[in-house]
Amino acid sequence: MDRHQELARLWTRHLPVVETYLISLWARPEDVEELLQETITQIFQQVDKFDFERPFLPWALGVARNVLLRHRRDFARDRHVFSQETVENLTQAFEEVSDTQEALRRFLGDCFARLSSKSRQLCQLRYEQNLGREEIARQQGMSIVAVKKGLHRLREQLRICIEQRLQREGTP
Repeated sequence: MDRHQELARLWTRHLPVVETYLISLWARPEDVEELLQETITQIFQQVDKFDFERPFLPWALGVARNVLLRHRRDFARDRHVFSQETVENLTQAFEEVSDTQEALRRFLGDCFARLSSKSRQLCQLRYEQNLGREEIARQQGMSIVAVKKGLHRLREQLRICIEQRLQREGTP
């Protein structure tokens, strides 16, 4: 996979966080699309500066921060624009939340792999295929009550497993 393809994959994965970051720091929602477009343009123009061995999101947030600060200078008189210190603090907060989400996603994947094959299948039918309990019951030859209890049990197993991982490895 070449650098541009990998960059596109990473951008697609992290776009919601970057977009939320920009929305939270910019008072005019109608400008966010333009800020996103400028951010991705800058990212692709700087692809040679990015080290693919390092995390993408902090770098992308840094590019978005620079775009935002440029726009902030252009709209410096607008009372709805955050100070540079606020922008820096919120950028750091987004990076920390993103790290936590990545750890939880990793823990969930590990815990999911430990489920029995029947529980994994039930989970996949409900959450990947988005089937309702009635359809799952029909397909699996189970009662709706059994499906409901099975889903409850597997969610509880996942919750306990993730909490144990968080205790063992600490919250990022």
